Amino acid sequence: MARSSVPPVTKLFLALLVSCSLITFVLRYSTYLHIVTSETHDQDHVHLIGEDQAASDNENSVPTPQELYVPLLALVPGQTSLIKMPWVLFTTSFIEDGVLSFALCFFLILYTGRYIEVLWGPREFFAYLASNILISNVIAYSYYSFKLSVDDSLPISPITGSSALIISLLVAIKQRIPNHYLLFLNGFIRLRVSLVPFFVLSTGLIFSFITSNPYYHVINQLAWLGFIISWVYLRFLKEGGSGRQLSLLPITESGNPTILIKGDRTGQFALSTFFPRPLSFIVAFISDKTFQVFVTLKLLNHGDFTSNNEEDMQDEVSNSNTQTDLISQMSQSRLFTSSS
Repeated sequence: MARSSVPPVTKLFLALLVSCSLITFVLRYSTYLHIVTSETHDQDHVHLIGEDQAASDNENSVPTPQELYVPLLALVPGQTSLIKMPWVLFTTSFIEDGVLSFALCFFLILYTGRYIEVLWGPREFFAYLASNILISNVIAYSYYSFKLSVDDSLPISPITGSSALIISLLVAIKQRIPNHYLLFLNGFIRLRVSLVPFFVLSTGLIFSFITSNPYYHVINQLAWLGFIISWVYLRFLKEGGSGRQLSLLPITESGNPTILIKGDRTGQFALSTFFPRPLSFIVAFISDKTFQVFVTLKLLNHGDFTSNNEEDMQDEVSNSNTQTDLISQMSQSRLFTSSS
């Protein structure tokens, strides 16, 4: 595979993003124009239906374009039947309404997805993203469905947007190259890779607080769900660790590891490393106490985790060939650079 080519799963996700967003855009605005045209026709014949009734109909019957959705693609609490249309749990994450959000999602999937897929392989890469999308959407759908069952007058937005997908890619990139930077405007703006997920999460959180639009609440919830699911999977479940840990394994005479690592147990991927100071100290304190509880309950083994920075540096040096190849590819895209 040529370095410049796009691997199959990344290509599939880009095609889904373009097709689902385009279909939604065309059907949404064509429907909206049809409704507006019908309302204009009714106003021309207002003398036949009465002015009071026409005014009431205009106030209640004309939705905004953002209130319209495609039932076969979008997941809507209280409206979508998952038994009849289970695929919407997947397709709804590839619907982006705005031009800016669509462009950002497209290029993030393109530039981050193809490198992670090359490292992990298509099967594991697809399973990672698909499970993240499905679990996030199921939780969000269950939550909003419960809210509607309590009070059906609450404004509910369709559960759309690729925030869970994007945050899962950013968490995977952070795991692989935590000491590098994202470059914007030819390097004029630099953002440390390890803090990109926090920047995305905090932006969504701010928008959910300053606006009453339920859409931003959905996006914020999906982003946090995607972040938690991604970190838990990569920290505790992913086979092979991070690729930096293999040098710590005891090696047999045949040259094969004697045990199988699950999850990235290094200090560089601790939960607190996703947050800037002084917030990271608070997160570290809470996570350490929680970790001790799990160790006491014998759900986790304290010896499986490393916190020594020298060990983490040794891991990176021992795997410099793979790391250098990834960084050189990303440097060609003018998007990433080393911290040095």
